Amino acid sequence: MAELRDLVVVLCDQLDLAAATFDGFEDGLDAVWMAEVARAIA
Repeated sequence: MAELRDLVVVLCDQLDLAAATFDGFEDGLDAVWMAEVARAIA
């Protein structure tokens, strides 16, 4: 298993495969961590 190069953090409604966040993303070298919260804490 190769070492992780980049970890892309995506929160809630920010998931957009066309986003610049994924420019240069390489499967096998990079990973995505996604989270969605049930409600915002004010």
